[in-house]
Amino acid sequence: MSSTRIVVAFTVLTSLLLAGPAQAERRKDDVSLLMSLDSFVEQAIASREEIDLQRREELDQLARESVAWIEDNDTLDLVFVCTHNSRRSQMAQVWAHVAAVHYGVRGLATYSGGTESTACNPRTVQALKTAGLAVDTRSDGENPIYRVRFAQRGKPLQLFSKVYQDDTNPSEDFFAILCCSEADQSCPLVEGAKQRYALHYLDPKLSDETPTEAETYMERNRQIAREMFYLVSRISELDK
Repeated sequence: MSSTRIVVAFTVLTSLLLAGPAQAERRKDDVSLLMSLDSFVEQAIASREEIDLQRREELDQLARESVAWIEDNDTLDLVFVCTHNSRRSQMAQVWAHVAAVHYGVRGLATYSGGTESTACNPRTVQALKTAGLAVDTRSDGENPIYRVRFAQRGKPLQLFSKVYQDDTNPSEDFFAILCCSEADQSCPLVEGAKQRYALHYLDPKLSDETPTEAETYMERNRQIAREMFYLVSRISELDK
């Protein structure tokens, strides 16, 4: 091999090694996430081994049924539901969407709602900002609307608290994912849902007004992101 070829090969190999797992994976489209998200996304992908076996089996089942639905219908709406649509369901909507962009999974749309509405909690907003998302307030009031940017190109997400039957959400043939046990128990029937899944997360609200609230919200943020990236990665792997 000539010295020129050796240099070129070494340069390519070095760039791949330095890129890290999140950057080395080839995306199916040309929408790149914000660079401020790189570290958080890499951690979410690298920590997939922290997901226990039972949870992986649940996520794998959801992935398989998601792929089957997309194959038959071209698109799939995931609606994440919790009681107030203020914390866990908002995080799940955001990270499932970001993961779909990262892996280039087309036809997958994410939404969130509650059994009642309050407001997207400011601690949730701060946790999303800390992860590297660009979040700004679009309207004030008791239930502010936040714009969440995750890429230089691509339509930002709009976050605000709403019931799952809100006009901005799909009304039928969606997969409902219950993020908290309270909503799961109080909502035995999710109107319009084609499938229903339980992915319960501990409520970070328990830490509100304590010295550990920021840490607790980020812990839940990381857990939900880890599982959403795992879920969407499995959809991407199976959809081939």
